[in-house]
Amino acid sequence: FFEEDEGEFEEEGLAEDEEFFDEAEEGEFDEFLEEEEEPADEEDESGVGLAREAEQEGFMIQLSAASPGYVNSTLMTWNSFLDFRVGLELPFIMQLGPIKFRLGLEVGSFKFENYLPVGGVFKGVSAAAVLSFPAGPSRVKVGVGIAGSSPSFVVSQSFGIPVGESLIMRIGVRSTAAANPPPELKTYGSMAAWLDGFVAVAYTLQ
Repeated sequence: FFEEDEGEFEEEGLAEDEEFFDEAEEGEFDEFLEEEEEPADEEDESGVGLAREAEQEGFMIQLSAASPGYVNSTLMTWNSFLDFRVGLELPFIMQLGPIKFRLGLEVGSFKFENYLPVGGVFKGVSAAAVLSFPAGPSRVKVGVGIAGSSPSFVVSQSFGIPVGESLIMRIGVRSTAAANPPPELKTYGSMAAWLDGFVAVAYTLQ
């Protein structure tokens, strides 16, 4: 009789202990998940993730050399030359919905000479405020500014190849449109536009 009671008592005790440990382990596992999830939510809400990305990006200085390869009818009889640009991107990353972008500024040169008839020069300094949209190795830029004395807008896309920890080589294309060029350029159109390929070196200041 006592042996049978002891066996039943041991089985009941083991069953209760197993249920207790199962509940305790499940409670600890749920608490662990809650502790892991809460910081991620707080990080997204407070913008810490964007701040870390900005620290990794830093100020970016880009030097580029470009040569126009395609022009519209307005510049059809004009020869192009090698142009140079310098750009600066701020380290502040902004976000609008799922789109992240950075603010920047670009200053460069451009020059065209007319060969039919001979004479006439369209050259000067271009400057534009740009929005830069980084997406992995690719980077798209959209900006508005001036080309000489004419309002202009620019669009470019480039692909980066890391050379060092802070140095990137970029190859890309850029389209520039001058909305109000000088009168001697308006014989075949009211807008001067050209597409150039460029090679750039971008250095990030951490």
